[in-house]
Amino acid sequence: MLQQKEEQPLGYVSPIANLRVTPQELAQAVAAIESQRDGVGQDTIAIGEAIDQLGLSVSPQEVYAEIRRQQAAKQEATIPVAVAPTVKRRGTFR
Repeated sequence: MLQQKEEQPLGYVSPIANLRVTPQELAQAVAAIESQRDGVGQDTIAIGEAIDQLGLSVSPQEVYAEIRRQQAAKQEATIPVAVAPTVKRRGTFR
């Protein structure tokens, strides 16, 4: 549950709030924190729950479609590509 435990005075903005990170870094950090809070073995989260906790304005269908797209791209990147061997020749041809 992504809720701030300490209450800050209204209008207070932590300097850390303005630091910029990649979306991947943010997602991995949030996932690690959630996993630690929920206990060992919690390595998944419901898409709808994540959207609600993060206050995102996207649909579960959009998130799932993007997850599938990324999985397919990752799988495609790991498929070996056959490359024809090159033959080294000695001497020159005229």
